[in-house]
Formats: sequence, C-alpha cells, structure tokens
Amino acid sequence: MAMTLEMQRQGQSMLISLRGGVREQESRLLRQHFAAISEQEIEQLEEIVVDMEGVTFFGSPAIGTLVGQYKRLEPHGIRMRLASPPACIVELFQSLRLDTIFEVT
Repeated sequence: MAMTLEMQRQGQSMLISLRGGVREQESRLLRQHFAAISEQEIEQLEEIVVDMEGVTFFGSPAIGTLVGQYKRLEPHGIRMRLASPPACIVELFQSLRLDTIFEVT
C-alpha cells in the first residue's frame, strides 16, 4: 500500500497522519514535509504528533527521518509523540530504545 501523508496544524500542535508503508522514497517525502515547517511555526509549536495508526511498514530511513527531526526540534522544546503505532512498530522502537525520546501513545 502506498503511503499517504497529511499535515494539519491544531493550535500549538502539528498533526502528521501517515498511512501505508514508509520506505526510503516515502521517507524523503516525509523529510520534505518536516522541512516545510517554517522557523516561525516551530516557535509556536509545543508538540508534533505523528499518527501512525495505518502504517504497515516503517523502514530504517523513516526512523532516521524521525530521529533527525527530533534533533532539529528538541532544542526548541518541541515534543514528538507517536500516536497509535501498530504493535510491531512499538516493539521496534522499544528494541532500539527510541521510546526514551519519543512518547508512544
């Protein structure tokens, strides 16, 4: 299943909804969407929520994209939360100890 991505600003939060498989090509698209968040918007955000409910695959390039964005956003005090990831992705993040930097709900 091809990835779909939607971004929506909700007050001091940015919601990024992902569906489908997030492989290398899709990771580039995800990175471009993160890059489109302006510095002005960053100053107004408190958190970014990545809704992963419909994600079927999350490869290492996608993980690298999230970690890179965490490094970009964390100095601004912005939290990144992963919402509703499938159990296999939760297990992957736990095994990589990424659940220590990303809130998984």
